[in-house]
Amino acid sequence: VVPNTLEALKAVSSGKADAYVGSQMVASYLIKQYLLPNLKVSGFFGDETQKFRMAARKDWPLLRDIVNKGLASISDEEKNAIVNKYVSLGSDAGEERGELTDEERQWLKENPVIRVHNEMDWPPFNFAEDGDPKGFSIDYMDLLASKIGLKVDYVTGPSWNEFLSMMKSDDLEVMLNIVRTPEREKFLLYADVYGSNPNTILSRRSDPYGSLEELFGKTVAVPEGYFQEEILKTDFPQIKLLLVKDARESLKAVSFGKADAAVCELAVCNHFISHGMMTDVAISGELKLGREGVDKLW
Repeated sequence: VVPNTLEALKAVSSGKADAYVGSQMVASYLIKQYLLPNLKVSGFFGDETQKFRMAARKDWPLLRDIVNKGLASISDEEKNAIVNKYVSLGSDAGEERGELTDEERQWLKENPVIRVHNEMDWPPFNFAEDGDPKGFSIDYMDLLASKIGLKVDYVTGPSWNEFLSMMKSDDLEVMLNIVRTPEREKFLLYADVYGSNPNTILSRRSDPYGSLEELFGKTVAVPEGYFQEEILKTDFPQIKLLLVKDARESLKAVSFGKADAAVCELAVCNHFISHGMMTDVAISGELKLGREGVDKLW
C-alpha cells in the first residue's frame, strides 16, 4: 500500500513490487510524464471498474437527476476537447503557443546557430552513438529548434564539469537535462521544466541501502559536477563521496566494490543495468533530497 499512483509505479519500476493495479489512463500519463520506460500496461481487469462516474448524496436524488441531464448535454466535441487536454499527449488541443516578439525574431537573425551540449554516455536521455547525438533530450531540442527557427551545433566529448565551465566562458549556449541548484543559478538562466525522472539509490544486491541516512559513514559514487554532488556535500556531509567521470562509472564503482552505493536517475540506472548485464547491482531506494526542483529534473 502506497500513498498514490506515482509511488505505486515507482515501486514497480524499482523492483519493490511486481505489478500495479489501477487506472490505465492515469498510469499511462504518469509513465510518460515521469519517464519510466521499463513499465508497460500488461492487462486489464473488470468492466465497471474502468468507468468514471459522479456521485451525489444518497438523500439528494434530484441532484443526481440534474447532474445526469447536465452530462447528457455535453457534446462529443466538448468531451474530446477535455480528453485531449489531459490524455492525448500528441494532440494540439488546449496547447498554448507563444508568439515571438519582434525583438526575439531579430535576435534569432543575429544568432542563427547555438551550441548545445551532448553527453557521451547518459542514455536514454543524452548520449552519442557512432558520433551522432541521440536521446530524449536531443529529440526534444531538435523539435524545439525546428519550431523557433534555430540551427543547433551539438558539442560532444567534454565531461559534465567541462560543459559547465564552457557555459561560464561563453563557449556553449545551452545545456540540456540540467537540474536547478543555487550554485548553478549564479551563472545559468533556467527555462521551463520539460522532463522529470525520480532519483534513486543503487547498491549491491547483497547489501542494499534504502535511504541516505543508511549511507552515513559509507562511500557513495557520484559523477563529478552532477547536482547530487553539490547537494550531498552541503546537506549530507556524513556521506563520503567518490567522484567519478559519469553515471556508468558510478554503477561500475558499486559493482567492483569501490563504493557502497551510487545515486542516479531511475531511467538511467535501469538502462545500464539491463543493457550492461550488471546483475550484481539493483535499485534499492528512492533518493529524497528535500530540495525544490530535484524531482522536476530538467
